[in-house]
Amino acid sequence: MMRSSLLAFLMAGIVAAPLAAQQKIDRRVPIAPDVAVRINNLEGTVRIVGWDHDTLAVRGSVPAGVEFYFGGRDRLAKMGLERDPKAKPSGPAFLEVSVPRGARVWVRTSAGGIEAVGLTGELELISVGGTIKADCACRLVTAETIDGAVEVTGGAQVVRARTGSGQIALQKLGTVSEITAVTVSGPIVVTGATASTGRLETVSGNVTFNADVDHRGRARRQHLLRGHDPRLRADGPAHRDRQPRRRPHRGHIARGIAMNPIPLEIFSNYV
Repeated sequence: MMRSSLLAFLMAGIVAAPLAAQQKIDRRVPIAPDVAVRINNLEGTVRIVGWDHDTLAVRGSVPAGVEFYFGGRDRLAKMGLERDPKAKPSGPAFLEVSVPRGARVWVRTSAGGIEAVGLTGELELISVGGTIKADCACRLVTAETIDGAVEVTGGAQVVRARTGSGQIALQKLGTVSEITAVTVSGPIVVTGATASTGRLETVSGNVTFNADVDHRGRARRQHLLRGHDPRLRADGPAHRDRQPRRRPHRGHIARGIAMNPIPLEIFSNYV
């Protein structure tokens, strides 16, 4: 009996140890509906949620050995984590930040991912190795990660995404003014969008463009690769200097360069 009680005590200690090492946070401050927010979380992940309140709120957990700072007033606010150089972090941090829907938000993480939902303002999301996801009707979404992937949905007006080896997936965007997607080796997938202008560029990845195009542009096709012809499978050829058309243009571009019936440049193996 004593032996089983001792074992249960030890197991409880093992389970409770990680919990005790985390600091819970719950902070909020009134701010303007178009506030500019800077979030720096090099120790974990960040989730941004747009809501209908003129309040900036953050909840989450911070590992021991890391200091959390937070402050804001009117149209400016910032929060983040600062590591104590003498202490070793006991685990990753997690921040869920609620902001007014029209806020302008800048987020930076290291290995942790970034997720943003329900916003209509502007987003600038940067991660070294984490995945970035944005589902919003923002005026502008800028996402950059080296090793992670980027996924943008929901109807942003301007989308600019860059990765190293990760995939860029731009899906269900609706009508957009600009699409820019650049990778080193990661694939690029664009579906469910009607674009006015854009640039898709990759060194060694594949590019899939299966979306509608704005009728106001003109089609032309370029070849900038030495000794290699672009391959384009679509519902019709992209003839040089074709007049504007309303017909959707869909296709898959693999290791090639083409321009569709808008000023949409698709580069592969571009140097």
